[in-house]
Amino acid sequence: MTVLLLLAVLLGAVFVDAAGLVDARLKNDAAVEQIVLVDDCTVPDAPTPCDGSPVTGTVEYHQGTPDALHLIVTVEDARSSSEYPVLLNDCGSDEVTTCGTILIGSVTTDAEGAGSGEIVVPINTLRAAPFGLPGVHSARISMVKPGAVGRHGRPGVVTATGIVYTIP
Repeated sequence: MTVLLLLAVLLGAVFVDAAGLVDARLKNDAAVEQIVLVDDCTVPDAPTPCDGSPVTGTVEYHQGTPDALHLIVTVEDARSSSEYPVLLNDCGSDEVTTCGTILIGSVTTDAEGAGSGEIVVPINTLRAAPFGLPGVHSARISMVKPGAVGRHGRPGVVTATGIVYTIP
């Protein structure tokens, strides 16, 4: 196993961090950031009862080149065999504070409620409405929980805030 892992590292197939084996689809000589997903059932004023056990997971992202934003969204403890739409919510660059949301992909869970998906958002998508302005953007990833009721009677949501990217 160690020989196979070393060979894979040398070939650039994977990289290793302090936590162990990490998916290298994001590795492109750029720093990979990781943000924890937060379930709306775990925040103050969550409805009672909420929609079951909170979904856990992470969003790993980087913008290795100015051509695209690369994300890997991983969930655990989610509803089994379900599709979670992934939305990018952005409130503009440093100069403008308009907000917009687009569907960028989805993550499908297995029978145990675990799932992972790679999503690549081309820079031309980020340049278009509702975003479009050059500069540094700080966005949020939101995933709608299928069939769930979250805060204020709206569908349950899992979010990761602080996705930073630049539109040249």
